[in-house]
Amino acid sequence: MKHYKVLVILFLFVFQVQYAQYTDEINSNRPGKSMMAFSVGKSVFQTEMGLNFQNEDHSKLKYTANGFIGEIDFRYGLFFEELEFIAELQYQNDSYKTSFDKTRRSALKKTLIGAKYLIYDPFKNYEVKENLYSWKANHKFNWRQFLPAVSGYVGVNLNFSDNPFNYAPSYIEEPVVSPKVMLITQNHFGKQWVFVTNIMYDKIASDFASINYILTLTRGFNQKWSGFFRTSRL
Repeated sequence: MKHYKVLVILFLFVFQVQYAQYTDEINSNRPGKSMMAFSVGKSVFQTEMGLNFQNEDHSKLKYTANGFIGEIDFRYGLFFEELEFIAELQYQNDSYKTSFDKTRRSALKKTLIGAKYLIYDPFKNYEVKENLYSWKANHKFNWRQFLPAVSGYVGVNLNFSDNPFNYAPSYIEEPVVSPKVMLITQNHFGKQWVFVTNIMYDKIASDFASINYILTLTRGFNQKWSGFFRTSRL
């Protein structure tokens, strides 16, 4: 019951903070859970949240798990427009059942702290000027949209010893700190399509190091609605 109260307070805090966003457009990382190349902006504090319900049934390991996963990200732009600091928290609460036992598990499944920097913006200091004498020139295909914005990310995974959701079996101890790096690219095709690529190297120098990717294609339908397609290897 204690954990449920913590989550309720956390969600109320999220809704309060969202109103502090003063930019015209919110740069969100939530669609497809991919990370976009652009930051929230200097001196802007933003939170993003998600709630997932799970129902696992593992036939080989012979266990079932039912519960929920709450996610919340804190993003803060500091020093420069291109720089952003990010804290990602993932809390899991479930009922874990095997042939011999049934337990209730709850803990921070993931704690990740890092920073992202926009290395290259193809549209910075670039302005498309209207040609008053040529309709064709104003409507020609813009090849510049194939140049992606590029960002780099560096972070650390923090592992707590009492975490029941560790990747490792109980007889293997995971490192307390393991680095994560990521290359992020973002293309804007026209006014409605955005393509984001995340290529990441996670848990570096540990027994669980992995190279993963997320590809997300998003289409905006209007000012309020958009849809996305995602493929990933996680």
